[in-house]
Amino acid sequence: MTKQISQVIACAAILGLALAARGDDDPDQIEFPQITRQPVDQAIRVGSNVVFTAQAINGNHAFQWFRNGVAMDGQTNSDLVLENVGIGDVGMYTCNISKDGGESVPTRTATLNVYAAITGDQIIVYGSPVMSGVPETVAGVALCKARRRPEN
Repeated sequence: MTKQISQVIACAAILGLALAARGDDDPDQIEFPQITRQPVDQAIRVGSNVVFTAQAINGNHAFQWFRNGVAMDGQTNSDLVLENVGIGDVGMYTCNISKDGGESVPTRTATLNVYAAITGDQIIVYGSPVMSGVPETVAGVALCKARRRPEN
């Protein structure tokens, strides 16, 4: 039993020296990125530009944006800029943030809905069927009645 304790102490000492040489203080503590800004849901008009932003503190960070769970090629900045948005851009966006090439942390999922005015008092909204104030939704397309302002 004493021999086993000596071996454990020797291993702990070697591990401590290796970590000290590497600069790690605590082998059990992995520092994940601390997210300070999450992307937010947006609803914009067809043809507009939209920006989703993710920010984190504590170190150098790498960003990877996803649309509907699929990594977006070349979208590796803290800001995801989509220009001239169309119906094909509707979806759920999230960003994985990693610190110094280590473990990654996902942001919240932000929904992008796109709308196009039709005539008079109707609007078509393309996107999430779960939207407040949308009375009817069919296959992700909602037909809404816009309220007119009373004339003075």
